[in-house]
Amino acid sequence: MKKEVADLKVSVTLKKLNRTIFKITPTHQSQYHSFDSVIILYYCGNNSYFLSHKGHGYYSAACKDNFMTITRVKRRKISTVFFMAFCWAAIGCQVAEDGADADESLGETSDDITIAKLRIINATTDKAALAPDGSELTLVDGMTIDLAALGGAVTIEATGTGRGSVVFRLNGSFIRKESSAPYTLDGDSTKADPQKPGANITDYKSGLLDKPGSYTLSVESSGKNIQVRFLITANGTPGTKPTPTPPSTSPSPSSNDLVVLKTVTFENNSIGARTESNQGARAYLDSMLKSDFSAGTRFENNHASIVWDPLGAGKVLQATYATKQYGGSSGTQWKYDLGGQYADVYVSYRVRFHQEGNQSFDFVRGGKLPGLCGGAGFNESGNCPTGCTSAPLGFSARSMWRSEGELVQYLYYPDKKEPCGDDFGYTQNNQPLMAQSGRWYTVRHHVRMNDVGSANGLIEAWVDGAQVLSKKDMVWRKDARVFVNTFYFSTFFGGNSSVWAPTSKDEKIQFDDIVISKPR
Repeated sequence: MKKEVADLKVSVTLKKLNRTIFKITPTHQSQYHSFDSVIILYYCGNNSYFLSHKGHGYYSAACKDNFMTITRVKRRKISTVFFMAFCWAAIGCQVAEDGADADESLGETSDDITIAKLRIINATTDKAALAPDGSELTLVDGMTIDLAALGGAVTIEATGTGRGSVVFRLNGSFIRKESSAPYTLDGDSTKADPQKPGANITDYKSGLLDKPGSYTLSVESSGKNIQVRFLITANGTPGTKPTPTPPSTSPSPSSNDLVVLKTVTFENNSIGARTESNQGARAYLDSMLKSDFSAGTRFENNHASIVWDPLGAGKVLQATYATKQYGGSSGTQWKYDLGGQYADVYVSYRVRFHQEGNQSFDFVRGGKLPGLCGGAGFNESGNCPTGCTSAPLGFSARSMWRSEGELVQYLYYPDKKEPCGDDFGYTQNNQPLMAQSGRWYTVRHHVRMNDVGSANGLIEAWVDGAQVLSKKDMVWRKDARVFVNTFYFSTFFGGNSSVWAPTSKDEKIQFDDIVISKPR
């Protein structure tokens, strides 16, 4: 085997028929990603290869001059399991670890892309929708799209210059990440089969843009983010531009409207003296945790300390994230039993992404922040689901920061779309809310259970008093035993692979003023 095969780069695109999904070149380190079934891939020599796909021959491969191309030739509904890439030289290869988040399973590229426009495509024929003058229709803010004129469903294609990855979010929820052109949000459950004219094949995402309603689409790329609001009707005329209706907001409730269940300020913990080079850090001990919360509260993981507020006089909790570490074991986590089963709960806390001098916080790909969760009981099976598990008897509603500091609500619930949790983005002025290093934010969540059999549950969020999320059709539970019963302090980088980890320095986040309450 040639020595240069030892170092590989696996760059990934996925989900488009007859498109390359792996390219392996002998120049960079290998990476791994999770896909729709287990793939075992052996690096091949010139003009030979071995490819095994567990259960189905959905891929073809070709090798030439130490370069392998693997192409997806059939489709299948996505579920997050894992592939392993092995090289015979057994050097520079990594193996997928259980639990990689679904929305990061589509790979990355170092190139840049700038989205210029969003084309409207007939989802049944995969042909461009045309205006009366014969020009292609382009999706713009405020447009109304007619399903009857587009075969019953709409596909949106993002086009632009350069190469790279494009993320689609619909109504605040992560839908998919495309790593090579064409970048599309497919609107129905079928696509035209290029191998059999007139025939269709089953797509991997169904029913995204095939129903009348109001939609907000965010298309995110390295060069430019586009957000458009549009209306889909069954009898409208494509191209009309009604005035968009701004989203409704409600103020964060005042303390007079709430009964406080728990307040933690961390002020009762002793720490060292503040100096110019030291914030008086002292490890946050198990005894401190029990004193602040309850005797039954215990750490799942702990990399926290009590420090002086970098911007004030009080004491705060500081979580430290070590360089090149990721996943739950690298963070700080505990669950606090609320002492009962509640149908309607608020939690608020202050959070600050640390900045040291002119060194800003490195958000990398993202990480977890605290929130509420529950189930049939604090110690019952299925309570507070996480880790890419199903959620038949529980839910969790943490926050996350994503790349570049984008803040989202990160949810597990019975009908979640993604195996590893659904994102609902925080927005202000119709733009994603991006956190900045060095300043304090006050985050508040509100979770209200749905009536069993009805989609009338609620998730709301505010940042610094401004509402950034309101979703009123949640199905938190399908079993009447499920309630809010836990505050889940959960923070770490990840994801479950090294691409999530801090790369150049230890990172820190400060937390303070945790308040858990219920309506009067």
